Amino acid sequence: MSSCPQIPMEERISNLCLSSTPASCHYCLEKTHPPGERRAPKYTFSYRCPYRVMDPNPAPNSYHLPCLLGPNNPISRAAPCYSLASTDQNWFYKKNVAGGPGPAMYTRPEPSVYQNRSPIYSMAKRFTYPMDHTPHPGPGSHDVQQVTIHKPCTPAFTMGIKHSPHLCSLVIDIHD
Repeated sequence: MSSCPQIPMEERISNLCLSSTPASCHYCLEKTHPPGERRAPKYTFSYRCPYRVMDPNPAPNSYHLPCLLGPNNPISRAAPCYSLASTDQNWFYKKNVAGGPGPAMYTRPEPSVYQNRSPIYSMAKRFTYPMDHTPHPGPGSHDVQQVTIHKPCTPAFTMGIKHSPHLCSLVIDIHD
């Protein structure tokens, strides 16, 4: 065998299926309605989805309910009944029909559960006093005017105006 690349000499796609989509020559653009113009609506009178023959669900008209419900039997027809008994003899006071507690049994949740939590204020002191009795310097024990860490001397202030037009030069030595 040679060292050159091997190229297959067969077709790339072995199974070509004809597409069910019509080609561009099968469209008749002359018969189409121009877009944007008004035209009469067109309706179809056939079903759109296949009809289900074996449907396990009953139809809406297959239910048969009695016209009037009797006092004790839902099958027999009777006139409507009214009860004039006291409230403790009614059926809804005898047993728990719902099978659970009512809505008034639950406590109301805190508003911070379902809303933004509001700030909490306290009227008591926040921090405790230091318990060690070692002497610490207070805020008035420092003399900030006498700081000479990065300057050669402490700051000095004068009471004159520096840029005055009447400012005279400083005379140090006076000879007579």
